[in-house]
This record gives sequence, structure tokens and C-alpha cells, in this order.
Amino acid sequence: MKSPRLQPAAYGFPTVSNTRTESLDSSERDARGLPTRSDNAEAFWRALVDALPEEVAVVDRQGVIVAANSAWIGSAEPICDGLEHVGFQHNLMEALRSRVAADSADARRLLAGIEAVLAGERREFHLDYKPGKAPQGRWFALEARQMPLEPLALLLCRRDITTERGSFATALQESEQRARRRSAELQAILDAAPIGLSIAQSASGDHIRGNPALERMFGVPAGGEFSKVASQSVDLRLFQSGRELSVAELPMQRAVRGETVPGQIYDILCPDGRVVTALATARPILDESGKPRDAVGAFMDFTQIRRAEEALRESEQRFRSLVEAYAQAVWETDETGAIVSDSPTWRASTGQTLEELLGDGWLNAVHPEDRADARRRWRDAVAARGKFDAESRLQDRAGGWRWTNLRATPTLNSDGTVRRWLGMSVDIDARKRAEAALRASEERYRESEFRLQLALDSGNIGIYEWRLDTGELIWDDRLRAQWGLSPLERPTFALFLESIHPDDRARVRAGIDRALDPETGGRLQVEYRVIAGDRSEKWISATGTVFFEAGRAVRMVGTAQDVTQRKGAEIERQKFVSLAEQSVEFIGICNLSFEPLYVNPAGLRLVGLKGAEEAVRVDVADFFFPEDRPFVMEEFFPGVLREGQGSVEIRFRRFDTGEAVWMLYNVFFLRDPDGGPIGLATVSRDITQRKRAEEALMAADRRKDEFLATLAHELRNPLAPICNATHVLLHETAPTMSVRDLGLLAMIERQARHLVRLVDDLMEVSRITRGKVELKMQAVDLADVLRHAVETAQPMIDRAGHELRVILPAAPMALEADPVRLAQVFTNLLDNAAKYTEAGGSIRLTAELVGDQAVVTVSDSGVGIPADMLPRVFDLFTQVDRSLGRAQGGLGIGLALVKSLLGLHGGTVEARSDGLGSGSAFIVRLPLSRVGAQAPMPMMNEPCKPVARRILVIDDDHDVADSLVMFLETFGVEVRVAYGGEAGLEALRQFKPELVFLDIGMPKMDGYETARRLRALPEGQAVKLVALTGWGQEQISDRAHDAGFDCQLTKPAAFDDLQKLLDSLS
Repeated sequence: MKSPRLQPAAYGFPTVSNTRTESLDSSERDARGLPTRSDNAEAFWRALVDALPEEVAVVDRQGVIVAANSAWIGSAEPICDGLEHVGFQHNLMEALRSRVAADSADARRLLAGIEAVLAGERREFHLDYKPGKAPQGRWFALEARQMPLEPLALLLCRRDITTERGSFATALQESEQRARRRSAELQAILDAAPIGLSIAQSASGDHIRGNPALERMFGVPAGGEFSKVASQSVDLRLFQSGRELSVAELPMQRAVRGETVPGQIYDILCPDGRVVTALATARPILDESGKPRDAVGAFMDFTQIRRAEEALRESEQRFRSLVEAYAQAVWETDETGAIVSDSPTWRASTGQTLEELLGDGWLNAVHPEDRADARRRWRDAVAARGKFDAESRLQDRAGGWRWTNLRATPTLNSDGTVRRWLGMSVDIDARKRAEAALRASEERYRESEFRLQLALDSGNIGIYEWRLDTGELIWDDRLRAQWGLSPLERPTFALFLESIHPDDRARVRAGIDRALDPETGGRLQVEYRVIAGDRSEKWISATGTVFFEAGRAVRMVGTAQDVTQRKGAEIERQKFVSLAEQSVEFIGICNLSFEPLYVNPAGLRLVGLKGAEEAVRVDVADFFFPEDRPFVMEEFFPGVLREGQGSVEIRFRRFDTGEAVWMLYNVFFLRDPDGGPIGLATVSRDITQRKRAEEALMAADRRKDEFLATLAHELRNPLAPICNATHVLLHETAPTMSVRDLGLLAMIERQARHLVRLVDDLMEVSRITRGKVELKMQAVDLADVLRHAVETAQPMIDRAGHELRVILPAAPMALEADPVRLAQVFTNLLDNAAKYTEAGGSIRLTAELVGDQAVVTVSDSGVGIPADMLPRVFDLFTQVDRSLGRAQGGLGIGLALVKSLLGLHGGTVEARSDGLGSGSAFIVRLPLSRVGAQAPMPMMNEPCKPVARRILVIDDDHDVADSLVMFLETFGVEVRVAYGGEAGLEALRQFKPELVFLDIGMPKMDGYETARRLRALPEGQAVKLVALTGWGQEQISDRAHDAGFDCQLTKPAAFDDLQKLLDSLS
């Protein structure tokens, strides 16, 4: 059945305003020159289109909306930015032009596309867009298509595509499997058919194909064209009664003109020179209107049967001639059955000599396999004095064997005794071979009948006969099963019609009437639904051939096949195809050889292919860039074959421009009913915009890291002289200072060190987020780490007047950890507790062993944490708005560092608080190690061993260099300074230092070049070379090592680091 076409308002297509359905009345239709339809049809189409979820409208050539469904009229969404709803009988084109004048990009694109369709420049226009005032994230797809009905111009359809539909994998798999299985069944039946079958695939009969049996019969290559009118046809010539037939007289050409060609014998001259005798029939295939559309034909090879018949007639003629001429050979025996006289004809036919013939020697001319039977029959005949008749293979003069009928009759004496035997031999070789050929032909016929029956059984095809003169209707068992009839029920034509679905009954009856018409009929082919006895609905495909006598239909014979599954598959396939064709995702199917079988329109547009024909001519690998193909073909697809599905973000290559399209490539298996893989399918999404956004974000993140590194470097340079100067003043002038000045100086040192720590934390977070932190893991006792953290945090706790209570277990707490980083974690927690607790508060540090974990809790009596901030307290740059905490300052990165560093150790941290004013607690859990701890961490600020060494400082920044010199002099060492690379090399030659502090970032000759030249000098080969830098440690350690540095310090150098370095020279 043909699908009904969508009609506009004046043709039954509805328009709706609010909740009423509107359409043009008769006068308005007449005024517009539009034709009318019946009320029933209009009501039908109105209900149908109003049921559509899409917004649908029809526009005439002036741009006026002349029809719309309820979804369009009731839509509250704007057409584009600044253009609200355009309703029934309003001019859409003028509204769009007004928005174009207002510089609306959406209006400009919509107007250009619709004008192109109206002008006939394109058949359809599609645009995905988001109206300017639409809710956040909502997108619409608008399609405009030409309408062939004047004066209507185009059909508009708009739908919300924000929420994408789900995968179509199940429908696709089932549809393709059923279609493939059905195709394989039909092809198997066609290929297995023992008779030649042909199909004319056009009404002109110029494209005729045959099955393998037909190709073998006529010696035609596979896929050869059998038509006499096709340009690439094979050379076949048909004869009847010695006359060659014209093209118009050929069976298939007659059939495509609507003629049913009954079985007739033809002599066919094949391309290889053979002449094949065939029984041919041909019948037209009619369309729903009863006109010939295609034709089918059947050809049965009668060549061997005809030859056998001719051979049999020839043998019989020869036998008669031989009998008339006293047979082929005549021989005589005595009464005992022994040959005693010569038989020239026997010797001439068998090649035996006289000596070989005499007695019973003639039996030696009989084939060894037949000799015993011939001897037995001969002896029995002699004993019974009866006739001898045997068919045996007898040798001929050429040494071969020929079937021969040996006959002998006794001549009796008057007393009834045998006087002699007269015998003859008749050559029946041709008859025997003809009989063998006939038996083989009959066997092939029985085999063909068996295969045909098997095909009918496999295809669930029933056979019927309708005897029109008596009205008798005969159904086989399969047909009865299709209709749910018991063996006792008798089918009638009335029962047949009554069981047909009411919607199909008139169409089936009309098809039967056409078939029974002797002028235009003769052939029935129709599909319809039946209501079986169990009230189930089935689809039946029926064929029939009508036999006429004297222009009157007397009998119809045909088949009926249950095609319910095929129809269901067609419906499901159509659903899938409809969804796939409308989808904006890339949907594709390929076989296991990675040859594309289907790509939907959206997929074709994404990769720049012009059509499905072009898509199936490329390989799946061609969709990817050469550098990505090894991964896709050798890693990804094998993984899909193992797991059944896979997903990866990969670039597709546009075939037209070569540009990259980033796709979320989802691939899954298509399987047959037994679960075996038969192909691959994909439903993939274009993520190009997202990938571009990610790349932009990564670029911004890199710029952020570069900025933080530069900021830290620029801050460390001025901090170095400040820290150095305060240290020198505290060391040298503290005894002479007033209490007030000493307090101010201590405050300067304290805040400078705090600023240094903030810079260090900032760089630490940057390194952790980029994965640049390398832990130096070793076995440690957590108690030693906690004591080291307490010692570091103790000055801040004491300044605030807090009470710190530390409770540690007696048993060791062995960990596999970086002791420096872990001490940093607990120092941050203790500093945080001291910072956010009012003066005179209490802080508690406890540690305990719980199972295979060490649990450390840092609690305080401070200002607490609001409940809504607990989930975010460890986020980077997050600060709780607490008055005391805000007064203490900070960047909000300390707790983020704690969480990151604990994560690198396999640990966790949790924050708890009952709210503001209730204090807080931070619980750290770390996995214990089975390996014992190494030596405890050294305590800080050990007494400085006196050293007397020569030290050279090379730095272009005078403040930094001079302050470092003064700082080092407090250790009691001899220090020289140089303000550049060249000056430093000269100072090295003269001063001959044991230790050199060399700044990396100097102008002209930087620290790396200075170090390389320094190491090249005899005086610089044994000196200990320390790099000074404002950059992070990881950024230059490799370069510093390659340039010849022994170690490096980050500005400003800490007192402890300098002390350890000087101790190493002692």
C-alpha cells in the first residue's frame, strides 16, 4: 500500500489557533483558487497532523502562513531572536525581513534558506539554531521543503532537538538481522532451484537476470544479461519448429507486456554452440493497478529427455532391421547347447576366433560381471528346453563392451527332444544407455520435486486450487494451518473472503476479479491481512495463475505464504530508517571487513560525503586521519570485538576539505540470532565545539601556570634582600635595639617569611595540579613526622597564646611516605588551627592506630566552619568568611595542598565542625606500612658548626647580592661578591672560593653559561656550585645539573638550608 502524502490546509491539512482547529472556508478557498476535498478527508488529515509533536506550517509564494497545526499555533517559542510567534495568515517573510533589518543573524539565515527554496534553487533547507530569547540550552531544528501543489510553496517543520533520542541499536540490529535472514532464505531457494528461473526487472524487458541453474543450462557467465534488447546481453537464439523467433515473440518479452506464456518447447542456440531443448513458461508480475511491472520465467532442460527418446527410437529401429536381416549375429548349437559350427556374424561382431567360439567359449565374450548370470540362464534354458533371453554386455571388435540381447530358441524333434538351438544377438546398447539416461532424468525430476517441496516447507508456502466451474476450493495442509482450519473443515470462497481483514477485503476481491478477466487477467499477486481462527492477525502474500477455456476462467492455481515476520521487519526497518534519517547524530553500519553499508544523512554531512553511494565505496579506515588509523584498526576495533562495544574520542576526517571533526565514537556489535557477530554499528556525536573549548581551557591553564611561576619569581627577588637584611639585623644589632624596634624587626622577619611561604604554597599547588610533584618515599615513623610538624608550627601557636596538647601512641606508626611532604601536611593543619582560633585557645593533636590505618586528628576550639562550607573547604582558593580568619589573611590554598599531598600518599582528610563558634577537627587517615621506619627526622635549628670558608656570591641584583653576603657573614665565613658573569669568573680566579652562589637569571651571560665557563677553569673544577633562582625547583633542576651545578636554592634562601649547606663543607 502506498503511504498517504501530507496535504496542506486547503487540501485537508489543518490549522489550529489556541484549542480550536481552523482552516480556510469554501469562499476563501475559491478566492485563493485552491481545490477542495471532502469533509471526511479533511477531518482525517486535520487529526493526523495535529497529532504530530513537531510544529508544522504551510507557506504560500507570498510568504503567508496559510495552514498550521496545533503545535505551531500553540508554540510560545520565538521564531528567532527578537521575533515572537508568527501565526496563521501572517506573513512570515515580511516578519523575517524586519528582523534582518535589525541585524538578526538567525533571521538572516532563515530568510536566505527559505527564499532559496521558494526560488527553486534547492528542494529543501535545514537549520539547527537556538533563538536568542529561548531558554538556556534549548535548540530547534527547522526544515523547509518545496511542495508540488500550487499555489502552496513550501512546508515548514520545526522541532525541539535539545533532548536527543536514545540509541537505535536494538531496532537496527533486529531489522537488519531479519532482512538479512529473509534475503538469505530467498537467495538459497533461488540458487537451489533445479530448474532455470529468470526475472525481467523492468517493464520494457531489457534487463533479464537468471538464477545459477539457468546460467549453467545456457552456458552464460554468472550475472550475465539474458535480454535480447540489452546492450550487454548474451547471444541466445530461440527456435520453434526450425524458425527463429523475433524479440517480440520471446517468452519473457511477451510476459512483460502482460501475456501469460504457457509451457512450450523451444530449441535454444547457446553462445558456446550447444543446442538446448527447454520447456519454458513466463508470466507477468502486476503492480497494484494490475499493470505489468516485471515478469518471471521458468525453463526446464528437456535436451536429455529428447535425446533419450531419439536414442530409444533409433535402437528400436535398429532392432527391427537386425531382426529383419536375421539379427546382428546368428549362431547355432547342438542339443546340449555347445556350438559346433562356425558363426561368421558372431565372430565379426565379437572379434572371437573359431577356436574361441566353439563349445561354450562364446560365454567368454560376455562381460565378466554378466557372465555368471548368462551361463546360469543358458543352462536353465537348455535343461528346461525353453527359450533363452538374457541382456548382457558383449565385447565388440574394438575391445569395448556393448549391451546385447542374447536370444535362443530350441528346435525340437518329432518326439519332443531338442535337435538344435538357433540363436541370435541384438545390439541394445543404445536402448540401455537411453534407459539409463531416462532413469537419471527421472531421478533428477524427483530430486527437483523434493527440492521444490523443501522450498515450500522452508518458506511456509501453501498451495491452493480453485475450481471455478464447481466452486470447489482445495487447500494443502500448510494453507490450512495459516488460516487456522482443522482437517475436517472445508474451505470455501465465502470463508476465504470473510477471514480477510475488512480494510483489505475490497482490494483483494478487485485483484481476483482482474485475474479472472480473460482480456487483462490470468495472474494474481496480492498481499493482505487475515484474521485467523485464534483471532490473530497475519500477513499473507498470495499468487495465482488462471486457466481459461474458450475465453472462460475455469481454474486458478497458486500459492499463499505467511509473510507476517517480513512485514513486521519492514515496519520496524521503516521506523529505524525514519529515525536514522532524521537524527543529527552520525549513524553508520559496516560489515566485519570494515566496508560501510549505511551512513545516515547527518553522518554524510559531518564527513563531507555527497551521498550513500560514495559512502559505501570507501573503507572505514578512510574516515580517520593516517596517524590515528593504527590505533583505531589495531587497538580500538579489536577491543570492540572482544568486549562487544567501545567508546573513544577520535577525529573524523572530512572527505571534501580534509578538516578534522572531533567525535565521541561509540561502536557496538550487530549479532545474528545465534549471537555471532555480523557487523558493527555506531551512533556517534560531534564534539568538535567541546574539544575546542577544552583546548582553550588548557591553554588558559598553561598561561595561568606560567603567570604563577613568573609571579613567584618576581616576588622572590625582592623578598631575598628583605629576609637577608632582617636576619643580619637580628643577628648583629639586636642587643643594642630598643624593645619596640626589636619587635618591629621581628614582625618584619615574620611577615616576610609568611610571604615566602605563601609564594611557596602557590607554586606547590601549581606543581601538584600539573602532576609535577615527585614524592621521595621512604619508611618513616609517623610520630617523628608529627614532632617535626609541631616544632615548625610551635612559634605561631606560642605567639597566639594557644595551649597545644599532643597525644601519640607508644607503638610505632610505620608509613611508606615522603617525610618532608607529610610534615608539610600537618604543619599546614596546625597553622590553620592556630590561625582560626582566638588567642588563648586550645589545640589538640592526637594519633592512633585503627586497623591497617594511622588516624591523626587536629582539633581546635576556634571559630568553626559553617555546614554549607564543609564540602568545599578543601577546594583551591576557598576561604571561610570568618572574621578571625580573614584578619589572618591567606590565599585559601593550604587545605587544598593538604588534600592533594595526602592523595599522593594514598590517604584521606575529612573536616568536621558543628558550626560557627564550635571549633573544628580535621581527621587524616594514612595506610600503614609493614616495613619498619628508618632513622627519625632531624630536628630543626640544630646549633651551627663554626666554619671558616671562602664563599663567592655572583648576582646582578645588588640588593640581593649584598644582603646575601651580609647574611652569610653571620655564619663567620669570608664572602666576596660579583655583579655579573664576567666579573664572577675574574673573582673566581683571584679569590679561589670553596663555595659559589650563582644567580640563574642574569642578563648578558646567564647563570648556565657562567657555570659552564666556570667549570672550564682550573679553579672551578673542584668548587661547590650552588644555583640561586626565583623559579620552582623542578623547573630548572635538569638544566642546572647539565650546566655543572651541584645543587640549587630557591630565593630567598632559608636559614636552615644555608646552615646545612655550610655544614656539608666542614
